[in-house]
Amino acid sequence: MHRKWQALYNHPSPHEAVLPGAFQERLSSFQRLVLLRCMLPDKLIPAISVRVCFILPVLASCMQPACTQMYATSCTRHAHSCHLGV
Repeated sequence: MHRKWQALYNHPSPHEAVLPGAFQERLSSFQRLVLLRCMLPDKLIPAISVRVCFILPVLASCMQPACTQMYATSCTRHAHSCHLGV
């Protein structure tokens, strides 16, 4: 089991990878985000972006460029916030 978690940690897109064991079926999408936040906080923005695209496709089309730019300029020492005017 340890190697499966290591593979998830090393995956280039862990937010799209299959979770080890029964976690894939048991965790909700929000719980997956919480797990990702604990393991790989730098991968949280892409995961949230994918989630928003799934839930709100209309909003996602205008949000994607802003989040992509924000993620590209982010670092682990500073928090980012995104305010959407809808």
